[in-house]
Amino acid sequence: MFVAITLAFQAVPLPPIGGGILRFAALPIILSGLILGPKAGFWVGAISDVLECMLFPRGKMYFPGFTLTQALTGAIPALIVKQSPPSFWSYFTAIAIGQSITKFLLVPAFILLIAPIHPLWLAYQTLLIQALITQSLHIPIYAWLCLLVMRHIEPLLDHGQPDSTCSAKDSSERS
Repeated sequence: MFVAITLAFQAVPLPPIGGGILRFAALPIILSGLILGPKAGFWVGAISDVLECMLFPRGKMYFPGFTLTQALTGAIPALIVKQSPPSFWSYFTAIAIGQSITKFLLVPAFILLIAPIHPLWLAYQTLLIQALITQSLHIPIYAWLCLLVMRHIEPLLDHGQPDSTCSAKDSSERS
């Protein structure tokens, strides 16, 4: 389901805003990690990237480094949030760390690896500024939306523990 939602978000063209494109395709990937765990978030990101390249090539070639960045987009926030109680700031911090690793470090490095532009440092700075502008919008929006979704979905998630209001007999009947 998260892969399908990610692909639907990828298919919607949006206008460029602030030096980058305001897209929300990473949101379902991040949510998949928060809801299902870091391994699931990793695989949702990886599978989404591979399928996106096959379904919506847009003149892009496939590069496994971008698959890795999408996979890490789902895994890193989930790994970090596991260590703290859910709040806007815990989601903000986890998503900021994940996006910093993927969008600030890996994506520009992979772009310059595929298509080197000289001088490399100047090109890298330009890509970093673009990512900074885009992520300064994405990170707080992602954190807020994740908090809203998790607040509503958390009561529905069964963490394998029986309800404390049920008796032992009720618990054994449910099994």
